[in-house]
Amino acid sequence: MKNAKKYRVSNLAKPYSKQNKSVKMKNLLIAIAFILVFTANSFAQILKPGDGIRLTVYNIEDKVSGDYFVMEDGTIRLPYLGILDAKETFFNVLKEKIIAKYDSIYKNPELSVQPLFRVSIIGEVNKPGVYYVTGFEKISDVLALAGGKTSSADLDEIYLVRDGKKVEVDAEQIFEEGNVLADFDVRSGDKIFVPRNFWAKSNDASILVSALAVIAAIIGIFVN
Repeated sequence: MKNAKKYRVSNLAKPYSKQNKSVKMKNLLIAIAFILVFTANSFAQILKPGDGIRLTVYNIEDKVSGDYFVMEDGTIRLPYLGILDAKETFFNVLKEKIIAKYDSIYKNPELSVQPLFRVSIIGEVNKPGVYYVTGFEKISDVLALAGGKTSSADLDEIYLVRDGKKVEVDAEQIFEEGNVLADFDVRSGDKIFVPRNFWAKSNDASILVSALAVIAAIIGIFVN
């Protein structure tokens, strides 16, 4: 009987071990898929209207350096090159095109071409608004650009809107646990929202109730 029991325990242990490995593998695949879907560096992105490029020239006397933005029709106007079509063109392709055109005008120009992707962050941050990133920044970087969170921010409820879809962000893992997988790259057009926490909302509600009570008391005095 003892041998039979050992046999049963052994048989139960093997599937349990396989199940653990299967769960771990599934979680790993989900994490990889998450990274592939929500991570895109500047070279894999397309400049949209409102985005731009930053030209920096080191050995040309002409005024070429500056920030230039894509217009509503998908074109961009650059010094001495005129209008270029940026529609449906990956940034790395557009970059090489710009470098080649300036190379045909100037002798061995030393220039840097950086993308400027427009993202926005609103809610409980110190400096909400629109910011331009180069495509390698993460959510934590945009939060830093916005002056960090306020004391009323709720890290559990931060979310990002991308292409009309709402994506929840586990900001506590990013800032408190240092989980780099939770801190994914931002893309052109991303909107980050940092909501207020429950206690801040409760305080606002209590202030409103107090204000209404004062108003009611004043009205009562005049009525009597």
